[in-house]
Amino acid sequence: MINKEKNLVTAGGHITCARCQASSCRSKMQCKKPALKGKIVCGFHGGKSTGPRTVNGKDRSRKAHIKSGDYTQESRLRHNRALLNLAYIEDMIHLLGMTNADRTRGPKPSGYIRLTSLTEIQKQSQLTKFTRLARRTTTKK
Repeated sequence: MINKEKNLVTAGGHITCARCQASSCRSKMQCKKPALKGKIVCGFHGGKSTGPRTVNGKDRSRKAHIKSGDYTQESRLRHNRALLNLAYIEDMIHLLGMTNADRTRGPKPSGYIRLTSLTEIQKQSQLTKFTRLARRTTTKK
């Protein structure tokens, strides 16, 4: 971890002020601008932001549930379910001998348990049919 400088000396050493605590993701260098009064970052890095002030604005901010980037929690769960289905399809293809290619590298989605026998394939296919049916009935309401 890089130590961040708390103070910035400007005007030939005559003015000392708080230094912006933002840092670049790419170069890991600290911003060289002074922080705004009463803030820890400069105006460029969000020091001018006041956040939602009205009750309506605060409610909209809470309902957004944005956790990472532009993805809501619901869309992340939907994406994880799709990756989980693909991982199970890959297991089924390998167990049925339809390919001799290497398995997909990298971390598997949460909730993944590797299929090792044909009976597990039957159980998994019944589960996916049940979840599809459950999803259809909940979305119709």
